[in-house]
Amino acid sequence: MTNNERHDTDILSRADALRESVIANFPALSFRGEVTPVDGEWTRENTEDEKALYETLKGRSWKQVPPEFVNSHPDGLNFVTDKAFCCFLPAWLLQTLQNLDGENEVRDFAVYMFNPKHEGNDPPAMIFRRLALLSPEQRKVARSFMEFFSEAESSGFVRTRAARAVSRIDEGS
Repeated sequence: MTNNERHDTDILSRADALRESVIANFPALSFRGEVTPVDGEWTRENTEDEKALYETLKGRSWKQVPPEFVNSHPDGLNFVTDKAFCCFLPAWLLQTLQNLDGENEVRDFAVYMFNPKHEGNDPPAMIFRRLALLSPEQRKVARSFMEFFSEAESSGFVRTRAARAVSRIDEGS
């Protein structure tokens, strides 16, 4: 086995372990709460993304969210309530593991979500609120994902953001 093959096998093995940690630490409970801050109050400005999130996520568990939906809404967790974020984070995390050696918009947005820029209304406060709602084990899973991408991601930009996301998660724990 060459070094490249060993590296690829290690990456796939770590990805499998991350998948298992999601399944073990995030119960698949049907979400009955408010999905978006504007549930049912549809206007032209907020209708498209929020309505799609509401219609797809309301009353479902993270295991019932189609991967195609996550892929078509890679930034979807930015538009949901904090409690919905905690419930559906696993669906988005699992999609970050697709196409590990290529581009993955869900992965890009997930890394950014845990390490937002400091502009305007202090986005880090949002991620700290959300991290506080996760159990210690769930925060550890999120941190493990970011640590994995800080080491295994092919894009230097995403690797750097993922390393910063690890620090952000540590700050919020």
